[in-house]
Amino acid sequence: MQLLGHWDTARAVPLNTNPSTYPVWTIKIDLPRDKIVEYKYIILLDSKLGNKSRVAWENLPPNINRVVNTHGKKEITVYE
Repeated sequence: MQLLGHWDTARAVPLNTNPSTYPVWTIKIDLPRDKIVEYKYIILLDSKLGNKSRVAWENLPPNINRVVNTHGKKEITVYE
């Protein structure tokens, strides 16, 4: 999905946290209705100048992604 970077780690959408909410990370994002959205979490291992960083993808089985179904939903909260 373009909105989430379309699997391009340089365009990934960052999650937010702060000292009062850590270790909870959040994001508020508008997703299209009536879609199945697939995603994975990544961790930036370092930050380089330019648009590329070394990343670690979360350890899920091959060809398995996290899924959110926005069918008929106006607002969704995901707790993981």
